[in-house]
Amino acid sequence: LRRHCPDVPVVVSVPSDQPDIEHWLAEHHPGSWLRADPSFDGRGWNTKPSLLLKMLDEGHDEVVWIDSDVVLAGDFRPLIGGSTPQHVVPTEELYWGCFPGGSYRTELWGLEPGRRLSATLNTAFVRMTEAHRDLLRAWQRLLAVPSYERSQTRPFFERPIHMMGDQDVLTALVGAKRFSHIPLRYLKRGRDIVHSITPAGYTVTERVRNLFAPLPALIHGVEPKHWERPPQNPPSFYERLSLELCPYSNVARPYYPQLDGTLEGIEIRTWMGKLCHALARGNPTLQGLPLSLLHSFGKRTKRMLGMTPWATYDAHCDPDMRVVGQQIVDELLGD
Repeated sequence: LRRHCPDVPVVVSVPSDQPDIEHWLAEHHPGSWLRADPSFDGRGWNTKPSLLLKMLDEGHDEVVWIDSDVVLAGDFRPLIGGSTPQHVVPTEELYWGCFPGGSYRTELWGLEPGRRLSATLNTAFVRMTEAHRDLLRAWQRLLAVPSYERSQTRPFFERPIHMMGDQDVLTALVGAKRFSHIPLRYLKRGRDIVHSITPAGYTVTERVRNLFAPLPALIHGVEPKHWERPPQNPPSFYERLSLELCPYSNVARPYYPQLDGTLEGIEIRTWMGKLCHALARGNPTLQGLPLSLLHSFGKRTKRMLGMTPWATYDAHCDPDMRVVGQQIVDELLGD
């Protein structure tokens, strides 16, 4: 952000006082603000509407959330240029997402559908304004529903699709009749953002389109993450190779000297990684293409054989949720 958008105010949110982070920000990035809020402890991505509302309450007309596993390869502001204050600007979910778009999540939350969505929202990047207060309040309330909170304690692939995470709840709301008047302007996957979730996340088609173009401005390091692998459990050769050749590593590598400790896979050390990097002449899109081809073939084969985690879109669904959502929205907005 400081390299590509030096004049953008940056708020870093943490659940408790972090002297080390505060000192690091003061030393390397003066002008950034660290906000500690104990109420966010353990809530992860579910803090988004609460923090966005706080920023609006403090007088900001426009607020952009960027996940902490996103690194910038360029200025993001042209991507939202031309958006009106009425536009919600999320990104498209990755290509391999289950049951994309439609009105599935809206129906499962018991909300009256108002439109069918072309894609599921991904909230690794989302821009909101004063015009979206009602939407943010509804999003905040649904994320606090006990059934949703219980779902977040279950393994990821055992959650119903409308409760997998915060973005599925927001997708349900913007597809509902009550909020169908709000215009959406998706940032396009592969063009505006790379979802780096295993080599197949940055798809073969997206890579081919970008072979002779700069990387998209937003690089989302979804999985695997460099910082989640404990030293006593080193990655396999394939996992390490995936980390070394992913676009996130390419963009994040110059910042590595600012950090203490080591990160698995941030530097290219395997013989295969060095070979792919050399043959691609350092092109971050091309160097991972062979792995993307291999991984995409495996994922497509599993999909064809019906080996995906969900057989139906309401798998593991709590039937009570089919009425809860509409009741909460009606009570919240006084309808």
